Amino acid sequence: MTTEKNTSKLVTPEILCSFPHLFEAVDPFESGTKKYSLQIMIPKTEKAFLAKMKAAILAAAEAKWGAKAADIVKNLKEKHPVRDGDDSDVENEYAKGCFILSAKSKSRPGVVDKSMQQIIDPDDIYPGCIIRAAINLYA
Repeated sequence: MTTEKNTSKLVTPEILCSFPHLFEAVDPFESGTKKYSLQIMIPKTEKAFLAKMKAAILAAAEAKWGAKAADIVKNLKEKHPVRDGDDSDVENEYAKGCFILSAKSKSRPGVVDKSMQQIIDPDDIYPGCIIRAAINLYA
């Protein structure tokens, strides 16, 4: 694992969150590594943000793989952090018309309310709530 970090940072528009595991790390696939995670639904109408996100993904890949980055990103398939909610393999109706971004971290993320006060009650962030997320993209 590389210690090299890419600083491609984005703040999402207001979006729908799903499967929030922000207060306790989980290992849903029994891989042996617990992580904090969140899936966010980005409406396809958020064209400006989606363009920024695509550019940041490519920039992170270029920092890691150089000239081969575009081909590597194109061929990620199921490992790509962004999926199309309209694809037939996506079972959740709420994902229709959105892109699904899976965010994961070994470190516990900060969780704050709109006044930037720390949220300590896990029940305040629940599937279906509307949030904004600050994300860092890495290859």
